[in-house]
Amino acid sequence: MKKQDVLRWSCDLVSAARSPVQAYLLGGTALVMADLQDCTGDLDFVVPTAEERQTLLERALELGFRVTGEADERIDRPIHLVGDSTSIDVFVVRTTHFCLTEGVRRRALPVIEHGTSGVRSLAPQDILLFKTATGRPGDDVRVRAIFEGIRVDWDAFVDEVDAQESIGNTRGAFDVLDAFYTARILHRVPARVRDEMVERVQRQLSRLLAEHIQ
Repeated sequence: MKKQDVLRWSCDLVSAARSPVQAYLLGGTALVMADLQDCTGDLDFVVPTAEERQTLLERALELGFRVTGEADERIDRPIHLVGDSTSIDVFVVRTTHFCLTEGVRRRALPVIEHGTSGVRSLAPQDILLFKTATGRPGDDVRVRAIFEGIRVDWDAFVDEVDAQESIGNTRGAFDVLDAFYTARILHRVPARVRDEMVERVQRQLSRLLAEHIQ
């Protein structure tokens, strides 16, 4: 699936949706939209609410997709849909350990806007944060290669550690620190950001130690 296919499916999914939905492209789909990858095998969306997932599900069914596996209503499980030429995964709020925060949503880039609905694509750096959290075999090599070719937003690292912590997602905060470590190997880190991230690493370690002692 190439960029024009992602645009077409995104438009088909939200333009006739029965309720407002804001969906965010991630993974390989977002890499294609950022011109960091030529094609992808499926469409990956993350949405802020279970209601928006249901809206996308109903629209996908109208377009001829079918649900595979159990249609689990829990928001920590994605819905997987299969069509004649592609498939769709829809996550709510998080994929594995990383959450869709306000900062990630704010940094996302517009793809399709249709009234009160729309599709946005995660910013390249945030795509890599989600990939780091997923931890699939080979993703570390892919993340490193992409980091080499993008402009790093160092402040976004700092903000995202705090954002993940603020919603109680300690594992997500560690994922940000993991991605930061990869970026700092490839790029020069501003001293201010380095000091702020060291402070956050110490804070995370102190929290883990306190939990272990308890």
